[in-house]
Amino acid sequence: MRTLAEFTKTTLIGGILIILPIYVSILLLLKALSGLLAAVKPITAGIPAAANSSSFSRSSCWSRSASLWD
Repeated sequence: MRTLAEFTKTTLIGGILIILPIYVSILLLLKALSGLLAAVKPITAGIPAAANSSSFSRSSCWSRSASLWD
């Protein structure tokens, strides 16, 4: 019985020593990410909606560069 108690105690302590740092690091990463998003939000609010990537067509860029070589 004593070996079973020692095994259980060792397993629980070992599990806590593995899981707790992973949990804390995920919490810190999420906190850093939320802070980064809060910092970037005012910057992205200043970018006009017309400047999104769909307004730039690749064909116009390629046609301009192709005309330089003609």
